[in-house]
Amino acid sequence: MWIEENFNYIQDVIKSYNQNNEIMFIGNDGIISEKINIFNISPDENDTVARKWIKKNQYLNDFFSNYSFPQKEKSLINYQKKLKRKNKIFGRVFSKYCRFKKYFLKEYNHSVQYNI
Repeated sequence: MWIEENFNYIQDVIKSYNQNNEIMFIGNDGIISEKINIFNISPDENDTVARKWIKKNQYLNDFFSNYSFPQKEKSLINYQKKLKRKNKIFGRVFSKYCRFKKYFLKEYNHSVQYNI
């Protein structure tokens, strides 16, 4: 498996941004490894992946349910606003056909880090 062969490289890249970063590997049922810990999840019916994978693994569900994300509410509100803008006719036309949209829209800057 490519990930097993390049695990040290992957870990170095992830930790280059923050030394406290850890990698959580999640894969479909049947994917196993002797070198890395993989959380197995069964795919959805008539699909090749699980779309709501946290709810399909009890450990992951408990882990993420018990952790508080300080800006979760703010992020959800911003996401809902974005969906509303995207679904309006003007928003769809504007985002598809306006050459100069970068001058009108705010640039997203990711600056939040969580220590899990």
